[in-house]
Amino acid sequence: MSRKNEVFPNRLINGKAAASYLGIDVVTLNRWVHEGIIPFVKLGKSNPRYDLRDLDKLIEDGKKTYSPLKVEDLKLK
Repeated sequence: MSRKNEVFPNRLINGKAAASYLGIDVVTLNRWVHEGIIPFVKLGKSNPRYDLRDLDKLIEDGKKTYSPLKVEDLKLK
């Protein structure tokens, strides 16, 4: 491994890898990008790349906001 790779590990991944990492379909990834949910990096004319740190943050934010519905919370009439 070169010294450059030790200092700057590869953290930008393509759309297919990002979707797989998040456990979603590429179509969903593209929709979330257009909705501004997931930031991306575009280098020149290449396809968008996704920073693993941004994906990890999205996962962590999802963990904090998710609260499963409990049967006790349902109000039946």
